[in-house]
Amino acid sequence: MSSSMRACISSLKSDLNRSISVNTEFVKLDIYFSLERSKLSQTSRWWFFISLMVGSICL
Repeated sequence: MSSSMRACISSLKSDLNRSISVNTEFVKLDIYFSLERSKLSQTSRWWFFISLMVGSICL
């Protein structure tokens, strides 16, 4: 594989990673606001925080 091909692929990968992290932020905000709108039960909030923690660890 030529070096220009390799450079192209690595730049594509970094673009993909960037867009994935941006989308994840939007999803987190969306979940947060929908939770705030419909004041959910304590257990649902607990699961929300757990999934947020897991999501931030994965990022």
